[in-house]
Amino acid sequence: MNKLQHFKNIIFSLLLIYAWILYNFFDYYNSLKYSFSMLTLYFNFINGTFFGIGTGFILILLRVFFFAKKSKLKLKLKNNFFYIFSGIFNLNLFIIWSISIFMRVIDLDLGFTNVVVINFFISVFILTDIYLLKNTAESQI
Repeated sequence: MNKLQHFKNIIFSLLLIYAWILYNFFDYYNSLKYSFSMLTLYFNFINGTFFGIGTGFILILLRVFFFAKKSKLKLKLKNNFFYIFSGIFNLNLFIIWSISIFMRVIDLDLGFTNVVVINFFISVFILTDIYLLKNTAESQI
Protein backbone atom coordinates (compact mmCIF):
# COMPACT_ATOMS: atom_id res chain seq x y z
CA MET A 1 0.00 0.00 0.00
CA ASN A 2 1.36 3.39 -0.95
CA LYS A 3 1.57 5.08 2.45
CA LEU A 4 1.91 8.62 1.10
CA GLN A 5 -1.22 8.33 -1.05
CA HIS A 6 -3.03 6.66 1.84
CA PHE A 7 -2.27 9.56 4.20
CA LYS A 8 -3.24 12.08 1.52
CA ASN A 9 -6.58 10.31 1.21
CA ILE A 10 -7.08 10.43 4.98
CA ILE A 11 -6.25 14.15 5.15
CA PHE A 12 -8.50 14.99 2.20
CA SER A 13 -11.30 12.93 3.75
CA LEU A 14 -10.99 14.77 7.05
CA LEU A 15 -10.98 18.13 5.25
CA LEU A 16 -14.16 17.23 3.36
CA ILE A 17 -15.85 16.08 6.57
CA TYR A 18 -14.76 19.29 8.28
CA ALA A 19 -16.21 21.34 5.40
CA TRP A 20 -19.48 19.38 5.65
CA ILE A 21 -19.68 20.09 9.39
CA LEU A 22 -18.95 23.79 8.85
CA TYR A 23 -21.64 23.98 6.18
CA ASN A 24 -24.17 22.39 8.54
CA PHE A 25 -23.42 24.79 11.36
CA PHE A 26 -23.44 27.90 9.17
CA ASP A 27 -26.65 26.71 7.53
CA TYR A 28 -28.12 26.30 11.00
CA TYR A 29 -27.02 29.76 12.12
CA ASN A 30 -28.43 31.34 8.97
CA SER A 31 -31.79 29.71 9.57
CA LEU A 32 -32.12 30.86 13.21
CA LYS A 33 -34.33 33.76 12.15
CA TYR A 34 -36.90 31.31 10.74
CA SER A 35 -39.19 29.04 12.68
CA PHE A 36 -38.20 25.37 12.93
CA SER A 37 -34.53 26.31 12.58
CA MET A 38 -33.40 23.20 14.48
CA LEU A 39 -34.91 21.03 11.76
CA THR A 40 -32.39 22.23 9.16
CA LEU A 41 -29.53 20.83 11.20
CA TYR A 42 -31.45 17.62 11.82
CA PHE A 43 -32.33 17.10 8.16
CA ASN A 44 -28.76 17.84 7.08
CA PHE A 45 -27.62 15.16 9.53
CA ILE A 46 -30.22 12.68 8.23
CA ASN A 47 -29.19 13.36 4.63
CA GLY A 48 -25.55 12.85 5.54
CA THR A 49 -26.42 9.63 7.33
CA PHE A 50 -28.26 8.18 4.36
CA PHE A 51 -25.46 9.32 2.03
CA GLY A 52 -22.94 7.55 4.28
CA ILE A 53 -25.01 4.38 4.40
CA GLY A 54 -25.53 4.39 0.63
CA THR A 55 -21.90 4.88 -0.31
CA GLY A 56 -20.69 2.53 2.39
CA PHE A 57 -23.11 -0.20 1.38
CA ILE A 58 -22.14 0.08 -2.30
CA LEU A 59 -18.43 -0.02 -1.46
CA ILE A 60 -18.86 -3.00 0.85
CA LEU A 61 -20.77 -4.86 -1.86
CA LEU A 62 -18.00 -4.07 -4.33
CA ARG A 63 -15.42 -5.24 -1.81
CA VAL A 64 -17.17 -8.52 -1.06
CA PHE A 65 -18.23 -9.51 -4.57
CA PHE A 66 -15.75 -7.89 -6.94
CA PHE A 67 -12.51 -7.17 -5.08
CA ALA A 68 -12.44 -10.19 -2.77
CA LYS A 69 -10.75 -12.64 -5.11
CA LYS A 70 -8.10 -10.52 -6.79
CA SER A 71 -5.43 -9.30 -4.40
CA LYS A 72 -4.13 -6.51 -6.67
CA LEU A 73 -7.62 -5.05 -6.99
CA LYS A 74 -8.15 -5.43 -3.24
CA LEU A 75 -5.09 -3.27 -2.60
CA LYS A 76 -6.40 -0.63 -4.98
CA LEU A 77 -9.70 -0.54 -3.12
CA LYS A 78 -8.05 -0.33 0.29
CA ASN A 79 -6.04 2.66 -0.92
CA ASN A 80 -9.02 4.24 -2.70
CA PHE A 81 -10.15 7.67 -1.53
CA PHE A 82 -13.87 6.81 -1.54
CA TYR A 83 -13.34 3.68 0.55
CA ILE A 84 -11.31 5.56 3.16
CA PHE A 85 -13.70 8.52 3.09
CA SER A 86 -16.73 6.29 3.57
CA GLY A 87 -15.20 4.58 6.61
CA ILE A 88 -14.17 7.83 8.28
CA PHE A 89 -17.41 9.64 7.38
CA ASN A 90 -19.64 6.90 8.80
CA LEU A 91 -17.57 6.80 11.98
CA ASN A 92 -17.83 10.58 12.25
CA LEU A 93 -21.63 10.43 11.93
CA PHE A 94 -21.82 7.80 14.67
CA ILE A 95 -19.60 9.91 16.95
CA ILE A 96 -21.73 13.03 16.36
CA TRP A 97 -24.88 11.03 17.12
CA SER A 98 -23.32 9.50 20.27
CA ILE A 99 -22.23 12.89 21.59
CA SER A 100 -25.70 14.28 20.89
CA ILE A 101 -27.24 11.42 22.87
CA PHE A 102 -24.89 11.89 25.83
CA MET A 103 -25.51 15.65 25.84
CA ARG A 104 -29.27 14.96 25.65
CA VAL A 105 -29.71 16.96 22.47
CA ILE A 106 -31.36 13.96 20.81
CA ASP A 107 -33.67 11.48 22.53
CA LEU A 108 -33.22 7.76 22.04
CA ASP A 109 -36.96 7.49 21.45
CA LEU A 110 -36.56 9.28 18.14
CA GLY A 111 -36.52 6.02 16.21
CA PHE A 112 -33.40 6.91 14.28
CA THR A 113 -31.08 4.75 16.38
CA ASN A 114 -31.02 1.71 14.10
CA VAL A 115 -30.00 3.83 11.10
CA VAL A 116 -27.03 5.34 12.91
CA VAL A 117 -25.99 1.92 14.22
CA ILE A 118 -25.78 0.84 10.56
CA ASN A 119 -23.31 3.71 10.07
CA PHE A 120 -21.24 2.32 12.92
CA PHE A 121 -21.15 -1.20 11.48
CA ILE A 122 -20.25 0.09 8.02
CA SER A 123 -17.39 2.13 9.45
CA VAL A 124 -16.15 -0.79 11.56
CA PHE A 125 -16.19 -3.11 8.55
CA ILE A 126 -14.36 -0.66 6.28
CA LEU A 127 -11.78 0.47 8.82
CA THR A 128 -11.14 -3.12 9.92
CA ASP A 129 -10.69 -4.11 6.31
CA ILE A 130 -8.24 -1.28 5.70
CA TYR A 131 -6.13 -1.49 8.86
CA LEU A 132 -6.49 -4.91 10.47
CA LEU A 133 -6.92 -7.42 7.69
CA LYS A 134 -3.54 -8.02 6.07
CA ASN A 135 -3.21 -9.23 2.54
CA THR A 136 -0.44 -11.50 1.23
CA ALA A 137 0.15 -9.26 -1.78
CA GLU A 138 0.37 -6.26 0.54
CA SER A 139 3.22 -7.83 2.50
CA GLN A 140 5.11 -8.45 -0.74
CA ILE A 141 5.09 -4.77 -1.70
